[in-house]
Amino acid sequence: MENEYFFLILIYIFIPLIVLRYYIRLVDKMKAEMVESPPIFSLFLVLMSYTIIPIVTTFPILYDFMPVYELLIYYSYIAAPVVMIFVAAVNHGKRYFSRFHSGVYKASLIYLLVAPISVVVWVYLILGWDESIF
Repeated sequence: MENEYFFLILIYIFIPLIVLRYYIRLVDKMKAEMVESPPIFSLFLVLMSYTIIPIVTTFPILYDFMPVYELLIYYSYIAAPVVMIFVAAVNHGKRYFSRFHSGVYKASLIYLLVAPISVVVWVYLILGWDESIF
């Protein structure tokens, strides 16, 4: 039982706080380097989408389904890929402006690979590994 609370605190509190700190640090670096049209909002969308993936993937271990969890599932597996395609399209022409633009562009494309892998992990955690599933 104690391990579940540690896991809960780690996934649902510390990881979002670490990502928020990382976001603030990157925004400060972009301002310090005077990046031309910095991708601040695109960076926020990418980091938020990546932060939701471990929350959605590990939620079935600790709790039963809840309406908020269903919204996170819809966002991370339906809306987020569309958002990431949009972010990639916006930053495609700007990807040579700075390393921040390039990073946001690459991270938004990699999300399209990470999301299906997390679906497989999520199905495995909910249903258990069964040869008949695949």
